Amino acid sequence: MRSISYSYALIEALIETSEYYVKSSNLALAEVFHVVYNEIVSLKMYRLGIPLTLWSKLRAKHDLSKEEKFLVREVVSKYLKTFRNYAEIVNDIVDEDIYPKLVLEVFENLWSRS
Repeated sequence: MRSISYSYALIEALIETSEYYVKSSNLALAEVFHVVYNEIVSLKMYRLGIPLTLWSKLRAKHDLSKEEKFLVREVVSKYLKTFRNYAEIVNDIVDEDIYPKLVLEVFENLWSRS
């Protein structure tokens, strides 16, 4: 996990100090898990020598096996349990009118930068 995520360094720093009060949400944690999962699948395809230009087409074919998914889940669960000892997890409240608008704004900002 350390070699694929800068967020690991942040979490380690937060765990090692009591100077900060940390809050997160289940939605934020799920997004982090999704990014880590995609990074692992990308690393798998890289190690198989699949050209980057084909990753989107071949992603489903090279998804993680049941055993690999189990290992990822175990590692992520371990870190989430540790993180929950140092952070308050707040309930997510999703406003069905505002949330889709926010998602679209994020995508518009991402596309305007590229």
